[in-house]
Amino acid sequence: MTVMPDALTTFPSQSKSAGSIQSAAAANDATRTRRAHERRLVTVVIPGYNEAEVLERNLAAIMGYLHGLRHQWRFEVLLVNDGSRDETGEIAERLMATYPNLSVIHHPANFGLGQALKTAFAASRGDYVITLDVDLSYSVRTIETLLSAIDGTAAKLVLASPYMEGGRTTNVPRLRLVLSRWANHMFSWLSGKQHVTFTCMVRAYDGPFIRALEPKAQGMGIMPEIVYKTMILGGRIEEVPAHLDWTAQLVEAPKRSSSMRLLSWLWQAGAGVEVATSTAVLAIGALILAVQLLGLGAVSLQGKKYYEETYFQMVKLRRQIGGQQPQADKGERP
Repeated sequence: MTVMPDALTTFPSQSKSAGSIQSAAAANDATRTRRAHERRLVTVVIPGYNEAEVLERNLAAIMGYLHGLRHQWRFEVLLVNDGSRDETGEIAERLMATYPNLSVIHHPANFGLGQALKTAFAASRGDYVITLDVDLSYSVRTIETLLSAIDGTAAKLVLASPYMEGGRTTNVPRLRLVLSRWANHMFSWLSGKQHVTFTCMVRAYDGPFIRALEPKAQGMGIMPEIVYKTMILGGRIEEVPAHLDWTAQLVEAPKRSSSMRLLSWLWQAGAGVEVATSTAVLAIGALILAVQLLGLGAVSLQGKKYYEETYFQMVKLRRQIGGQQPQADKGERP
């Protein structure tokens, strides 16, 4: 009589083989989990206003580049639609189905670059935070350069600089380039020439640091404000050479709004009017001098406010780091 094994009967060799397979699978799962945790999380922040013409194409380029870095880093991408009046919001919502690591935040109105960044910083979860222009005036390869710098130096802030040695610019409109260089030169002089570029948005931040910093500016002033406050708090700041390339922006210019529209209009109008060369030079010089004086005044007014905030900012950071309340904190504002 032949005895057939029932459903609960296993042969020794079969039992050993199944156990080995299960153990190997568990070990592989554990290895994958450990490697995932070993890879730091990076939040890529992309603010956008009326970017419908370039958003889908450029976001595909960004996501493709991040995919190539997936073995070194984990990524989440935060796109802040800052009250766009075109189809930027609709396109961004649709793209979330294509990119699972993409999140979109909508502002009900155009609050400005500063508020867009503050919204993204508050929502970020990354060990590092990268801020990137959606127009890709800086190549996507700048992302890896920034990450290598901040991960290798323990800096709190890394600046992409087209103006330092090794950096360069291509096809940037002349007036915009002159004003940008002048503004950064002024900020560099005020800081004791510790750094070269203060206004560029493309940067890498230490995640916990930037989330605790609480910048105040609503517009472009947030860029030098962050550098200034990082310096006050003694945070390490690094700069890396970068390439600012406006070639694509000049092609897309008729289709996209620009924060420099007024200056471009003034430049074109001045070129179209038959005036003496000396008069044009004097007018440009007067404009630059006026902007410089206004800038110095604004920096002076901001300086007092920032220094008043510094003590309270340091108290907050010390609490987070050490969990102890300084004696001098008894009079802290509510």
